[in-house]
Amino acid sequence: MDRHFLAVSLALLAGAGLQFVSAEFPQRQQELFEALVGFVAVAMLTWMVFWMRRAAQGLVASLPGRWIRRLPRAASTPGR
Repeated sequence: MDRHFLAVSLALLAGAGLQFVSAEFPQRQQELFEALVGFVAVAMLTWMVFWMRRAAQGLVASLPGRWIRRLPRAASTPGR
């Protein structure tokens, strides 16, 4: 089974489950539930931004070394 298909299926099921659960709440509880879900989403996205920044710094630090190691090989390749 493809991992992307599994991820999309789980996301759709989670969304449908949250929608079903929140529909059963009275108005006040539904608003509080939506606020909680919103805060969780903001926290996850904020964490993702910081994680991506750290990952990008690691990639940027490793790229010059990779380019330097490949230069002699690329220069000696015929037709380039």
